[in-house]
Amino acid sequence: MRVKMRTLMAGPSGVVKPGDVIQVSSEYGAELIAGRFAIAVDACERVETMSEQPAETAMRKRGRPRNTIE
Repeated sequence: MRVKMRTLMAGPSGVVKPGDVIQVSSEYGAELIAGRFAIAVDACERVETMSEQPAETAMRKRGRPRNTIE
């Protein structure tokens, strides 16, 4: 089973960062998903295709600087 990690996981076999996709056994994958430490790759791909729009950013309009000294 392939899962995409949501959290950092470290152990004797190494370090897995959030966002990494790893291959694990079905039992271990189910435990990671139940604990909300990872999501199944198939579910992850569906979510990513829905959120491909760029995020909105707030921009401050810049006008002409005020002349306070007269």
